[in-house]
Amino acid sequence: LDLSAPQNRNFKACDTKNLKPAGGKILLQGEDIAQIRQKQFAQSVAVVHQYNTAPPDLTVEKLVSYGRIPYHKMGVPFDKAKDMERIEWALEITNTTKHKDKTVSQLSGGQKQRVWIAMALAQDAKVLLLEEPTTYLDIRYQLQILRLIRRLNEEYGFTIIMVLHDVNQSLYYSDEIVALKAGKCIAQGSPQQILSGELIQKVYDVTLKVSDIQSVIVNNIINDIINNKIKTVTAKTFCNGFCDNSVLLSCRKSQNISKSKL
Repeated sequence: LDLSAPQNRNFKACDTKNLKPAGGKILLQGEDIAQIRQKQFAQSVAVVHQYNTAPPDLTVEKLVSYGRIPYHKMGVPFDKAKDMERIEWALEITNTTKHKDKTVSQLSGGQKQRVWIAMALAQDAKVLLLEEPTTYLDIRYQLQILRLIRRLNEEYGFTIIMVLHDVNQSLYYSDEIVALKAGKCIAQGSPQQILSGELIQKVYDVTLKVSDIQSVIVNNIINDIINNKIKTVTAKTFCNGFCDNSVLLSCRKSQNISKSKL
């Protein structure tokens, strides 16, 4: 969470070896990333930027195939079968296989974002850095992207680092939040631990009751329970981190949710 776009860019640039930190170190599996060769780093960390461009005649499949470049060496034959396996998997997991022969310019904003994520997945890196992945997308595509990100984390073991400005998305889709202000970390922890009106005031200079934030989170969870998007036990445990049983009961009654679901 951060209000400042320049801070986001600096944070991302340092994490991706495009800028050298003025002080301290950034460690990847215990190793200073400054000491890791760029191609080796690209095999461990993939990045999806907020703004992405592609030539108008570039096909989706060709763009996704660029994710395999870190594994290619000049003058050395590369494993074409392995490349195609990872490309096809990336297209399938992002639900973009049906678009593979289209040019990127033919796609909608949400479809393009999934294709850029597919390219990062084809890179076979287990750490994904995402810069505001839902910005400028309508709510339908925002949810598709966030649910895809959750699935990559929970089912495939990816570590996801996202820069987000949307408080509700951050609280609902994150296991841990780092709140930044003026280049400094002012809070870090799980949503349950750091959620407070005071934190929102510090980061965004906006006065907001915690109950207002909680009600949005609970309603999001309730909707996912109804649509069988998340396991009931997970939702109940998450809800109990924010509210007591009376709130859960009122939510169940207002949404007409059966007792077995909540």
